[in-house]
Amino acid sequence: MTPEILLVYASRYGQTRMIATRIADVVEQEGGRVHPWNVDGIPAAVDLRAFDVVVLAGAVMWGRHARRLRRFISRNLALLSTVRSILVSVSNAACSAEGRPFAEEYAQRLFRETGWQPDSFVLFGGGTTFTKYGFFTRLVMTRVERDHGRGTDRTRDYDYTDWEAVDAFARSLAHDKERVASSE
Repeated sequence: MTPEILLVYASRYGQTRMIATRIADVVEQEGGRVHPWNVDGIPAAVDLRAFDVVVLAGAVMWGRHARRLRRFISRNLALLSTVRSILVSVSNAACSAEGRPFAEEYAQRLFRETGWQPDSFVLFGGGTTFTKYGFFTRLVMTRVERDHGRGTDRTRDYDYTDWEAVDAFARSLAHDKERVASSE
């Protein structure tokens, strides 16, 4: 039996959307069924209980997951506690071993703030999209990226996502709804 997967994502500058799209594509290539929705466009009538797994993917900026994702979780907390659920957390902190504890803390903060306790969570590196940032964000991110030894060319974007890890997660999601790859 192929699992029915609901994939809800909140993306600020597009990296989380790309990760969600890749997860959906790989799950479908592997024979699974996935229903991807931007958190802003998901119909209120969608019943989370109709799915074997609910995956929530969210970008982290300035140490917090997007407010839109936090609101979705809060509005659906009762239902989320009745279904198998997974968080996909996307941040530049997850790009390196040194940053991983920060990335894990971002996920734990989300759980504390919302009361949601997913069955598992995964952490993926994000990207730096200088070409999409406003002046202030571009300025701050230039310094942050320099401090972490990453690229600072403001005329281009940087992709720090480990796409092989995303593919592996998606394959595990498609093939085994009971034991999905976890970073716990």
